[in-house]
Amino acid sequence: MASLQLVAWRAAPATRLPLRAAARRAVWQPSPARGARGSDLRPLARVAAKADEGDAPLVEGASEGVALDSADAEEVLECVRSALGLPSGTTLAGSAALSAATPFCCVEGDGTYMGLHSRWRLQVRHDGAFHSETVTVGQGLHYQQGYDGASSGGAREAAARVAGVAAAEAPPFYAHVAADAAGGGLEAGGETEGGEAGVTSIGADFGADPDATPGAAWTVENGLASLIELDDREDALLSMWMRTGAWLLPHVRPRLRVSVEPVDRASASSDDDGPRMPEGVRAVVSAQLRGGKVVAKLLLGAAHLPLQLRMQMWGAHEVYEFSDWRAPSDGGCRFPARVAHHPASGGTDTYVATRAGASAVSNKLFAMPDVRACAGDTEYVDGAPRVVRGRRTPGGHVLVRALLDGRDCGEWLLDTGCSGLVVSKATADKLRMETFGKLSITSVGGSHQSQMRRCSTLQIGPVVQRAPLFLEIHDAIDVVDGAHGANAPAGIIGWDFFRRAAVELPAAGDAGAVDLQILPPNDPYLDTLPQRHAARLRLVGRVPHIEASVEAHGVSARTLFMLDSGARGTDLIFHSSSDAGGAMLRALGDRTSRMVVRGLTKAARVQARSGVLDRVELGGVSADEAMAVFLQNNDKAVETSVFSGGMICSGLLGRFRVLLNYAQGVAWFLPDGDAAEGDGEGDGEGAAPVAA
Repeated sequence: MASLQLVAWRAAPATRLPLRAAARRAVWQPSPARGARGSDLRPLARVAAKADEGDAPLVEGASEGVALDSADAEEVLECVRSALGLPSGTTLAGSAALSAATPFCCVEGDGTYMGLHSRWRLQVRHDGAFHSETVTVGQGLHYQQGYDGASSGGAREAAARVAGVAAAEAPPFYAHVAADAAGGGLEAGGETEGGEAGVTSIGADFGADPDATPGAAWTVENGLASLIELDDREDALLSMWMRTGAWLLPHVRPRLRVSVEPVDRASASSDDDGPRMPEGVRAVVSAQLRGGKVVAKLLLGAAHLPLQLRMQMWGAHEVYEFSDWRAPSDGGCRFPARVAHHPASGGTDTYVATRAGASAVSNKLFAMPDVRACAGDTEYVDGAPRVVRGRRTPGGHVLVRALLDGRDCGEWLLDTGCSGLVVSKATADKLRMETFGKLSITSVGGSHQSQMRRCSTLQIGPVVQRAPLFLEIHDAIDVVDGAHGANAPAGIIGWDFFRRAAVELPAAGDAGAVDLQILPPNDPYLDTLPQRHAARLRLVGRVPHIEASVEAHGVSARTLFMLDSGARGTDLIFHSSSDAGGAMLRALGDRTSRMVVRGLTKAARVQARSGVLDRVELGGVSADEAMAVFLQNNDKAVETSVFSGGMICSGLLGRFRVLLNYAQGVAWFLPDGDAAEGDGEGDGEGAAPVAA
């Protein structure tokens, strides 16, 4: 029986009333304006001062609501509007005073996040635009998230800012952002015509309506602004709109598909191991973005006020509980003064509102900030070697040495499937790294309680990151072949470093020393790489994804794959829910064999089947005879995007030199020995199109 080593690190999603971070780890970087360890809360203090001048304080007295006498969906929605203190749907739609830019609500307060005292603020406009900000007291962790609510051009302009060019000059791999930033499906759909003769093609499903949910959603961490897409975007919009009541507004409602389900304990959960239905639920409202895939379920109580919000993300349930509903004394929509978030991996974060109102704010607050390819907390050392000596293990893992606070701390695993930085407890204790917070991390085998560790600097090659934050893993990182116990890696290098550098992973070869390039993300060398080998890189949950085509025995499919250099022992992994994987498995027929996927711990086991695909195409290159693993059951811990069919693993990545530039959203898949273009090769006639 075969055994597959698989690393799929993800931390519990960050929570912000009730927005989750566009990441699978609960880490917020320090704000440059506050310093690495400052506790300056002036942005929130300014809001409080403004509230003293005009905003109304909280008052008791939420309405008991209207009795629910009909199962008709519109009647239910009218009951919810009444319970929240909103005018009827007809009155709202006909109100000339409620322009798209009119402030809808502004709420702020205190809470606990990762076990730390925090202060938060959110503001929403009538067109659904929002801005959310959270600062942890004493640690200076600062996070912002927003949505501009703009026309469809906003997404393309935002993507162009990511690329660092004018909108009209955006490179090809940003050309389709405006069309699919709304969350277009990428998993395999029905059969389509075209393709090679004799090949049945299962085409990618780009089913989203680009005009239904226009505009750009974004995050800012430590000065790093990022456009968020797919699951992250749908999660951000749905959770904020459902949390605040904005989903009922006339400018927002057309962007959603809303239905009312009968009260059934199974209806509020997508599977048997979902959270239990609370007592007193009268109806369940389900909402999706038009053309989207993420489903939000709002559980309504007897007074028709929301009791819970449930969303299934990355194969896990996230639950938000609402209580202590109040209304500003100057009128406006009621809101829950207390919100508790229960991540699927465990723990609870709380948010308690202290002030509310409808403050007028500048529309610039909702616009996506300009993106800088080079992070403000990162130094690129002139003259430092850009070629770094690493080590390849027999199983294909790539290890590099890193300096923490100037000290050589041993080897670290380069893992694109890791959504943060991970450090072993032994290494962190040896360096006496700062310790704070509480959180959970998720990997194959389940969830594990952890905490944050922080040092002064992390350096690999010419890239020096200041005040990096690490997730601590208590046990030795026992996932690298030939490196166990005292020889285990000191940690794992994931999103934080990849976002601040352009990193080239070497093509596979014999185990031993390897050279890899580490460059600033705006290095001129990147402009010389052949565009025919470039693919658009999507960051979902802080891990990279690209589109690829697979083919087996006359059947082909195209889907989105996560790039996971830490998963070894195979070329691809398909989730059990993947349409593309199902098509390949059926095409292979009895030409598969049983196997087991092993994860973080020896006890972690996932049943699977394996087979050999005829061909995989990605980034303008192709690979023949690719080994594929098809997960059969119990694979939630390794689920990725709902738009994804699975993972591309170290086996397939090792067939090329792979250069990843997270900052500008592009990956190059270079056949070994294929150098920079120099003379513009690849831009002329016959060049393969860039994947979009």
